[in-house]
Formats: sequence, C-alpha cells, structure tokens
Amino acid sequence: MKVLLLAYKGISSSEKYYLRLKEELENRFEKVLYGFVDYVTVKTSHEETKVCYKTLNVAEEFDAILPRFGPSYAHYGEMILEHLKGKVFIPNKPRAYSICNDKFRTLLHLQRAGVPIPESLTCINQEISKKLCGSIGEPIIIKKNGLGGKGVVIAQDVASANSIIDALELPTGKHLVIEEFIDAGNEDYRFFVVGDQVVASMKRVAKNGEVRSNLANGGRAEVFKGHKLFDEMAVMAARAVGAGIAGVDMMIKDNKPYVLEVNMNPGFKISEVTNENVFSSIAEFMHDKTKKFLDSK
Repeated sequence: MKVLLLAYKGISSSEKYYLRLKEELENRFEKVLYGFVDYVTVKTSHEETKVCYKTLNVAEEFDAILPRFGPSYAHYGEMILEHLKGKVFIPNKPRAYSICNDKFRTLLHLQRAGVPIPESLTCINQEISKKLCGSIGEPIIIKKNGLGGKGVVIAQDVASANSIIDALELPTGKHLVIEEFIDAGNEDYRFFVVGDQVVASMKRVAKNGEVRSNLANGGRAEVFKGHKLFDEMAVMAARAVGAGIAGVDMMIKDNKPYVLEVNMNPGFKISEVTNENVFSSIAEFMHDKTKKFLDSK
C-alpha cells in the first residue's frame, strides 16, 4: 500500500514531528511520499479531472492521502480532496475543512449532533450584533473567524463589547461570533482524536491576563488523563464535522464539557506534553482504514 503525506511548506518549524509521522507510516506502508500541497495541481477537461503531485497522478500512484492542511489551505485542500474522494482513502471528509474553518458553522454542526456548546450568535451586520450582545450575558467572548486563538477578545460588559465591535474591520459579508463566556478558570482542554478514540489529551492554562490558552500564545500545558464522558464528547465532535483525525478543544465547568471548536490540523506538540505516540496511532489508523478501503473496492 502507498500513502501520500501532504503537508504545506510553512511547517518548517514543526518538521521534526512530520518526520516522526513519516517514519511510523513507513513501518506500515510499502511506499510513503512526504510532500507539500503547494506542489499539487488540478487539471480538468471535458473528459476528466486529474489531481497531480508534481508529475504523479495521485489517484493512480497512491492508495491513501493523509492531509495536513492549515486554515489558509482549507479551501484548496477541500477542492483537492473532493476530486480524490472514492479513489483513495482519505481520513477526513472534504467538507470538514470548510466547516472547521468557520467557527459558527462548526458550532451549528456540533449542536445538530447533540454536542454541548456555549450559547453563541452571529450576524453580518455590526449594529445588529451590538444590540444582541446583551442576550448572551456578561462577560462576552467576541471572535473573528479563524483558528489558533486568533481574533478572540473578551469584553467584560455589553458597552465594552460594542466598542470592540465598532473597532473591528469586517469585510462585507463576513460575520463575527459572539459567544457565552464559560468561566473555567482560564483553562481549556485539547483532545487529539484518531478514529473512534482519543489518543492524547492535555489541559492548557492561559497566562495571566490572556483569554487564549493556546501554546502559541504563551499558555502552558500538562497531561490530562481521560474522563470517559469528555473523551466521548471529543469523538462525537470530530464525527459531527466529518473528521477522522482532529483536535477538539473543550472547556469544562462544574464537570460539564463545552466544545469550542474542532481543529483539522492539530499540532503535534501534544505528543511531547503527554508522552503519547500519536504518530503511531495515526499510522495504524491509516493502515487499517486503507486496507479496508482497498478490500471494499
């Protein structure tokens, strides 16, 4: 069996993790190509659509593709995967990328699946958004679309929220997410989901004065050993958006989980925090699912 591990060129600072993943894949697949989505082209004509990595026809040369697309690559990545669907094994449904690249759309899918989420609202009109802030309660979380903790602001009251919304420059047709503040002590949790199980989980604590607990924003992390309910919610959340491999972010208040978002390109730093070999888990999952995919064909 042959697999294409498809990342993007901007991952240079994390390349050691990708090499670990490549090594684990090589232990299970006959051929592993580690490449970048930057070199993928799509050619279409009246007869067919062909996805190529450099000169290689992906559907003919590989049995599986393991995509690692950051949010900036979500649209192009989804287009590539849409045309490879059914031809190679793909762990995530193509639409999962556009769903998870939109915070509110993610919440809609989670709610529909019965996953607990914070009360939230959205609107493309800033004046209407300001009027609706009071219905969420105080404090208020205001988010611009995007992942990684970017564009997240906390307003202590409605007046502050209105000032923040006034100061934000939104392109026409773009929307804000206004979200209930879950008072969980500046802590949240990341669950790394592979298939139907959580293979690693950690607690992240924001630094003083910071609402974002992401490690890239100065948060610190520690091992969080599973609680069955939280693990089940994480798997449900990934499944709700169509993800076979994902990072699920959650807050826990009074022992009740609230899922905040699903990340389609979860960072591998969690492997160092938890000392869990997530690379092996991913490779094993890819091997087993690819074999079943080929058997079904």
